[in-house]
Amino acid sequence: MSLVHAEMIYKNTGCLFLPSICIPFYRITEGEWILLDCGSHFEREHLMEYLREKRIRVRAVICSHAHFDHIENSRQLQETYGAQLVMTALDAGLVHDGLSLKACFYSHTVQDNEAVRPDMICSPDRILMPDERQAQICGVSFEMLPLPGHAASHMGILTPDGVLYLADSVFSVRELEQEKLFYMLDWTRALETMKRIEGFHYKRYILAHQGACEEIGELAQENQRRLTGVLEELLALCDGEYTLEELARRLAQAKNSHVGSVEKARFMERLTRSMTEYWLERGALQIQLRDGIMVYTRSEEMCYV
Repeated sequence: MSLVHAEMIYKNTGCLFLPSICIPFYRITEGEWILLDCGSHFEREHLMEYLREKRIRVRAVICSHAHFDHIENSRQLQETYGAQLVMTALDAGLVHDGLSLKACFYSHTVQDNEAVRPDMICSPDRILMPDERQAQICGVSFEMLPLPGHAASHMGILTPDGVLYLADSVFSVRELEQEKLFYMLDWTRALETMKRIEGFHYKRYILAHQGACEEIGELAQENQRRLTGVLEELLALCDGEYTLEELARRLAQAKNSHVGSVEKARFMERLTRSMTEYWLERGALQIQLRDGIMVYTRSEEMCYV
């Protein structure tokens, strides 16, 4: 099978499979698509070559959330096809420039953001307000479902065919088995979102990295079970007094995750911080001062909610 291929999922909703991600699309006509996200710059050559070969014009890109692997080809598609870029007001603010990106990459300098993630900086053609749930894009009606947790403004996108793109709110079993660590901006809200997804009843579901499925309830439950297990691993590692950086190192070692660059170290810090915040909310961890430095310790009375 080719490295890149498209499959129709249900009626006019399909999925373009690239080497490391799948990009859902809604087919307006054979040669006109609306993309739901657009992948990272690592996939750009594959994406643009496929669109050229198949003579497909991208009319619009609807962004589920402003992470690099979902939006980095936006500007290229705007410039090549005049595609309309649609995103939420929060995401539009985040990707405005290198300074605003610090809201996500807070340990980076502005110069870091401009050098490492220049393709995340883009300008939407349409901004969706926080209470906007219906969006008419190129004459096609989409429904926007807030699915917060993985990102603050993470949105599910429902096509007119009843197919729900879940983006990164739920992961496939294969991903859960392959990936060592998962990033959530807010683990409490992410798990709440997964619990809510259990009760969804749509025609089909598309996941950001592993294609489509017809049922979602059991998969949402499996996500909750496995990701809660990862959180419990982090809690078990906090068996003394540790700074955030020390906990990040212990977590990387426990998961055999090599940290060989400053960028990876920064990612581990963000990931560990979000996991500790989950346990702080539940009272299982507490912050104390050691020689004027914050350290995390286990609480005597733990509340596992």
